[in-house]
Amino acid sequence: MDREDQPLAVEAEGLCRRYGRRWALAEVGLAVRRGTVQLIAGRNGSGKSTLLRILSTAIRADRGWARIDGFDSRTQLETVRQRSALLTHHLY
Repeated sequence: MDREDQPLAVEAEGLCRRYGRRWALAEVGLAVRRGTVQLIAGRNGSGKSTLLRILSTAIRADRGWARIDGFDSRTQLETVRQRSALLTHHLY
């Protein structure tokens, strides 16, 4: 099976997250096929950790949606949490 034929493991569209008056994410979208690796890179404060925390359901997006393995991260939190993990250097 070609990679283009693989289903999406992670998909998101229009993700936004605000901390006070400052936007950490504004209209972020992505699609990651199963069996692939993605690198998320950027400067300090660019929203990398915020994006990963939203995808792992550690925090909620103010707007937009995300699906992990086809499950909605807003309405199917427990299933998403069983199928994903967030490993970070911070203790949340």
